[in-house]
Amino acid sequence: MANRVEYRTIVCRYGKDSEIILAQRYFGWEFSHKTLLNRFGNPLTTDAGIDEDDLREKCSWELHFVREVEESKIMELSRLQNEHDSILPLDNSFGKGRITGSVWLSIFSIACYIVGGYYLFTPGIALAITLMILGFILFGVPIIIIFTTGAGRVVRINKENEKRSKVRKEIVAKAKKLLSE
Repeated sequence: MANRVEYRTIVCRYGKDSEIILAQRYFGWEFSHKTLLNRFGNPLTTDAGIDEDDLREKCSWELHFVREVEESKIMELSRLQNEHDSILPLDNSFGKGRITGSVWLSIFSIACYIVGGYYLFTPGIALAITLMILGFILFGVPIIIIFTTGAGRVVRINKENEKRSKVRKEIVAKAKKLLSE
């Protein structure tokens, strides 16, 4: 069967070029060249005198690839690549407002303990005990709940990302097998 030459251009963030080049290689694409683009999509020269921070913040790469493959394999390789690219890792950060909430709850809890400690050795001992109990129940318990649910979320997402990574590796193995035939 006859080989067909295909061309592809991908625009990616500055610093992500090596990752994209590697991922494209799995599906038979060979890196041709790259062009540095400013934030408006206009080409820049590599000696434009832009510092590294501005490059990361404002620039991107236009990557050019070429692939020569048998016509009968093109559809299957494209399908595998689309499937591979659609399976992205999930964000496994602890955040989602949990850190901010925990900080505020901690501040209120500590304030209750400080004020309670101040009244502990005075005739207002009942107020001191009440404040310390409230500091724990109203602010301490929610902090514990926030951290345990956040940790559970991170564990669940890490397991899901492992599954996704395994599926992506299987897709890459199929593509490599198809290219080697």
